[in-house]
Amino acid sequence: MNKTEIKRYIWKLMGKKMQKEYRCHKLRRSDQYIRLKKSVKKKRIFLLDTPEHGNLGDHAIAVTMKKFLRQYFPERELYEFSFSDCKYCLEEIYTLTTLEDIIILPGGGFLGTLWPEEEENVLHIWNLFFRHKIVMFPQTLFFEQSENGRHEKERFCEVLNKCENISLFLRDQRSYGLAQKLGKGGSVQFFLVPDIVLWLKDAIPARSRTDKILVCMRDDKEKISLTCGLENLWMELERRGFKVENISTVLERDISKETREKEVEQKLEQFAGARLVITDRLHGMIFSAITSTPCIAMDNLSQKVSGGYEWIRYLDFICLLHGEELSMEMIDQMLICEHQAYHNEQLEKYYEKIKEVIH
Repeated sequence: MNKTEIKRYIWKLMGKKMQKEYRCHKLRRSDQYIRLKKSVKKKRIFLLDTPEHGNLGDHAIAVTMKKFLRQYFPERELYEFSFSDCKYCLEEIYTLTTLEDIIILPGGGFLGTLWPEEEENVLHIWNLFFRHKIVMFPQTLFFEQSENGRHEKERFCEVLNKCENISLFLRDQRSYGLAQKLGKGGSVQFFLVPDIVLWLKDAIPARSRTDKILVCMRDDKEKISLTCGLENLWMELERRGFKVENISTVLERDISKETREKEVEQKLEQFAGARLVITDRLHGMIFSAITSTPCIAMDNLSQKVSGGYEWIRYLDFICLLHGEELSMEMIDQMLICEHQAYHNEQLEKYYEKIKEVIH
């Protein structure tokens, strides 16, 4: 067992009651909690349910959200509470808020049935803070075609429509269309907006590229791309002098909010140093885009990648495979393509909508 596995084993042995007591005790001793108890400022921002797991795509969302909020709302105090804070201490956090405070939740791809624990946390927050102004940054919404999917969709609708002032940003057309069918009444607003990480400009300084080709493929429940038969492609690339490196945007350890920005920056530097990225991860494609790195993308189960690609199809150094198999001809085309540095002027009007809703 590594250190992370040992910690998780001990945590499981503690049981739910002791886990809750420990987390709440830790929360009450934090500098943020003490500062909040003394705060009298109106319209504070509570950023809830931020990630602690190893998925750097989700951490990039959290990093970008905080930069966005600090840039456009510097006059407001910003308080952040993690997934675990909300899972174990949400009622405690609730007592620190007033109806003048704005509740903001991260974007990502965990609304629906694919990631039930994350979905449960969101519904718990909506249910408790239903009278507050709630804003959820760009998300993907996905319900499986099954009896469980139908049941969870009904539960989702019930809690969503209980909220008195909620704005839900969706990051792809399919999710947006589905959300519009689920929300009822004037208290629920839906907006179609790109993933927030695409808001970043000059994410890291430009750097020289090596002859590395990065292969960043899923190995979880959202995986649908076929990787068998690709070994011959990798062998041919290595014969030509390229180094093919399998990487992941998911680390096998938890990441704290104190270290997340450094971890994300290191991953972006890895992308920025490559000649080409081949990926079926949405943030594999987005990290390529914001570092101006040529990328061949493939879709996944929730269609996050194809939905995200629609926003950046104007970038000539990003391409999406639409069912066809990856070939050496496609790789050659992307290796020799001349491209510009990342720019997002086309997307700015969508991010303006997030600013308008929060104000």
